[in-house]
Amino acid sequence: MKKFSFSKVVSLTQELSMNTSSRQALLETDEKIRDLQKENSILRESNNKLLDSAYSVEVERQFHATENALKVPTFNINQ
Repeated sequence: MKKFSFSKVVSLTQELSMNTSSRQALLETDEKIRDLQKENSILRESNNKLLDSAYSVEVERQFHATENALKVPTFNINQ
C-alpha cells in the first residue's frame, strides 16, 4: 500500500471537498434549470391563451361592427 505524506492527504481531502461542493452546486443548478423550463412552459401556454383571447375579442368586435353596419342599410330599406 502506498504511503502519502500529511500534506498530500490534506491536499486530497481539500480536493475531495471542493469536488463535493462543485457537485452539489451542479445539482442545484440543474434543479433551477428544470424549474425555469417548467416556468417557461407555463408562461408560453398562458401567453398563447391570452393571445387567443385577445384575437377572439377582436373578431367578435369586428363581427358586431359589421353586423351594425349592415343593420343601417336594412333599416333604411324598410322605411
